[in-house]
Amino acid sequence: MFTNQMRMTGFSGIDVADMVSQMMRAESARLNRLTGQRQIFAWQQEQMRSISTNLTNFRRDWTDITLMNSDRGIANPNNFVSASATLSGGSGNGINVTPVSGARNGVHTLEVNRIATADVFRSTSNVNTGAVSQGLDFDRLLNDDGEFRNFSFSVNVNGTARTISFTAAEMESFVGAGGDPVADFDLDAFADAIDAQLATAFPVGGGQRVSASVNGDGRLVIEAAQGNNVTLGGNITMLGIQAGNVGLNTQMSLGQFLGLGAGETTTITLGQANRANDAYRSFGADDTIQDVMNWINGSNIDARISFSQSTGLFTMEGTRTGEGNAITFSSSGDADFFARAGFVDIPAVVDGDGVVTSPAISTQITEAGNAEFLLNGTLMSRETNNFTESDLGLNIQLTSAAETAGEVTITVAADTSATRTLIEEFVADFNRLMASIQDLAMTARPRQTGSRDFFQPLTDEQRRAMSDREVEMWEAQARTGLLNRDNNLLRLRDDLRSVLYQGVEMPDGTTMTLPAHIFRLSTGGDNRGMLEIVNDDGRFDTWLEENVDTIPAFFSGIGTANQDGLRGHINEVINEYTGFRGVLTLAAGAPGSNTDTQSRLAQRISDQDRRIDAMRTWLERRESQLFAQFSRMEQAMMQAQQQMTFWDQIMWGGM
Repeated sequence: MFTNQMRMTGFSGIDVADMVSQMMRAESARLNRLTGQRQIFAWQQEQMRSISTNLTNFRRDWTDITLMNSDRGIANPNNFVSASATLSGGSGNGINVTPVSGARNGVHTLEVNRIATADVFRSTSNVNTGAVSQGLDFDRLLNDDGEFRNFSFSVNVNGTARTISFTAAEMESFVGAGGDPVADFDLDAFADAIDAQLATAFPVGGGQRVSASVNGDGRLVIEAAQGNNVTLGGNITMLGIQAGNVGLNTQMSLGQFLGLGAGETTTITLGQANRANDAYRSFGADDTIQDVMNWINGSNIDARISFSQSTGLFTMEGTRTGEGNAITFSSSGDADFFARAGFVDIPAVVDGDGVVTSPAISTQITEAGNAEFLLNGTLMSRETNNFTESDLGLNIQLTSAAETAGEVTITVAADTSATRTLIEEFVADFNRLMASIQDLAMTARPRQTGSRDFFQPLTDEQRRAMSDREVEMWEAQARTGLLNRDNNLLRLRDDLRSVLYQGVEMPDGTTMTLPAHIFRLSTGGDNRGMLEIVNDDGRFDTWLEENVDTIPAFFSGIGTANQDGLRGHINEVINEYTGFRGVLTLAAGAPGSNTDTQSRLAQRISDQDRRIDAMRTWLERRESQLFAQFSRMEQAMMQAQQQMTFWDQIMWGGM
């Protein structure tokens, strides 16, 4: 049925619906041909796009310029290693030497005096101890008559809970001679009273201690002794202290951490030795410690700050080694963030006899510095612990153990195994790419057994008559050979083959190509047209050994006249076919782009959809016409039957 109308038929005794269905089955053959052709166009588009995907994946894995610093692909000349290095003498600990492009046979000596370091600063005192009051809330401590209420708050130390409480009379006792409960309130005496109750509730002998005092800014502070987990609750906010853990929380506001008031700010300034401009930003009372840390860690200065809840210490460190990456930091304004964070040098304590009773403590743990070493007797310096000595073709990596390793001997010997493996893997992947193209371009469409007809896409009716396995097998045949002898794919195959033997202009002005007697195209068997490496007589190995200096530049293009090499030539072909106006892009389009609907195959699919819609409309009208014709026929037959019955009654009714 091509329409959804409900029809009442068959009153004449004729199965009208079945007759119309049989007649429409013949008419719908044209629709099946249209939908089948549309499916073929869709399969062709899918298959051609799969080749585009294979090309871009090959470029991603082997030839893309972004691989220049990668340990995979042929864009990085250092991946073509033709030597190995061994260490002897000294301990060798902390030193790793890897040959790179340009490595030469020889013996070298290396002695490391110091490795490269980054600046590291750490708090000299635990800042994770105190909860600072922002001022007593007298509006809540006093009743409407201006008299003190009973007051209490809760304290939990390491799981033990106690209540600190004062009667109204005890609170009144802290008011001085002036009598004003606010102006004359003796905060020092009040802090001492709280401290006394805390000492009783959590005695030192029990290993639990929390204290109260007034700091230099005249603010009430409740502090936890190191190693104690202290939580404040109840009416603690009436003392201007946030409920929760006494330990520093990076979500704490700068108002609480630094004592900043409304409109007050602290300005953070960061610097780096090799940068001309400092980074700075101001923060207010409502900003948090975490806000400051996030800004520092996200700034253009190579520095990072962190906080350890367990130790109560901040750490400020450079993220890059070397003298040029030394960092500076300071804060100014209404409060000193870094001083409050514990970045303060503590001087030595000397008694009257000149004896140092307590050594000085510096906030700087490590100073930024370059790696210093003797290489073949020459004193050298590098900013990092991972560097390449291009003249020697050696990459050197150092760790702290290198400083005590002593002098080591580096022996570099010829070894082309890594380059051999890289080229063999490149050829294998290239052949997989070529095989995917050849399978589509050189496979003919199969015909049905005992017939000259090709396998066609199945209709819905045919699908229903088959098992899932039968449908799968049929469609595999129907999808085969749809791009047989496709001109675009054949030209792509030929372009990729020919580009292998395209010359590369080398730094010395000569032209280098892949030698055809070593890298040749197979002429027979299943591997016909695939690239083979011939090494029956060791010719490949000889070529590797004789061209250790030129192979990296030939493949990567680095150092060549046009900086392209074989890598660049292959990319030109891939771009010609997969770029925005590429051959395959114009033919099949690329998902997610404008070409998805504007390619030739996409237009064919769109045109076919219009034909299918038009055919469906025609079939719906045709079906309605047939039902209408049969309906009129049934009505005529019923009228004739009624007339015959009428005359029968007249003629025979009285007998």
